[in-house]
Amino acid sequence: MREHDLFIRQLRSLVDLQPEDDAALRALPLRSREVDKHRDIFREGDQVRESCIVLSGMVARYKMAGDGRRQ
Repeated sequence: MREHDLFIRQLRSLVDLQPEDDAALRALPLRSREVDKHRDIFREGDQVRESCIVLSGMVARYKMAGDGRRQ
């Protein structure tokens, strides 16, 4: 299944999409990648230039404490 299809199907479970919404979503540039367990998608301080949509699995957000621990 194409990544656009999976994304649109998950979005449809939350909101009603019009045909023009579907077309606009399919026109978006999309790059898919797998991220291994316990790996950062983005790190604090990174200059982020793209959005991240989780299609499968689970993610968490954390801050680094001064002593190197995660909060």
